[in-house]
Amino acid sequence: MEKRIIAMHLSITYMIVSLSLVTSKDSCPRNNELINCIQHQLRPLEDNGVKCNCNKEDETKIGFLATPSRPLKNIKMHATVIYDLVKTNIGGGYDPATGKFTAPSDGLYYFSWTTLTNPNGGFITSLQLNNDKGIIIGNHARASGIKDYLPSSQSAVVSMKKRDTVYIRNWAYGHYMSNFYSSFSGFKI
Repeated sequence: MEKRIIAMHLSITYMIVSLSLVTSKDSCPRNNELINCIQHQLRPLEDNGVKCNCNKEDETKIGFLATPSRPLKNIKMHATVIYDLVKTNIGGGYDPATGKFTAPSDGLYYFSWTTLTNPNGGFITSLQLNNDKGIIIGNHARASGIKDYLPSSQSAVVSMKKRDTVYIRNWAYGHYMSNFYSSFSGFKI
């Protein structure tokens, strides 16, 4: 087994040397990127979410999932919904004290949230970008006249700049939202 690993490393080293010798005016401009990517892949990595993207930029995975630690009742209109029980927070972008996710880097992000309200209850929300006027999309969970719990889910793909924030805002009087069956999550695409 050890001989096979040594042979593999020698073959890869030969490829790197061969690619690095091809530096003529007519050579592929991506050769240096490919060499750097191969060298990066050969280095032993810890499982810390770092991956090679062949442009000498290491990206850290970003994602979170949070739920309320208890049912939310009688939430005031236009209040930020706080999902304080964090299940996952890779990259540290989600703040359970404020209920806001702050983008650690520019990029395209996917967000989703689910609301479960009780019979005859309601909890109408929206995904906000940066402030109360930055409405992305809404979620209408209203069980008026329904004698059963009502779930409602919504998702959005949002282009964000570093330090932009998103959060869930209550749009009307928030009668009731279940804790275990309601969540807010997101990740960088």
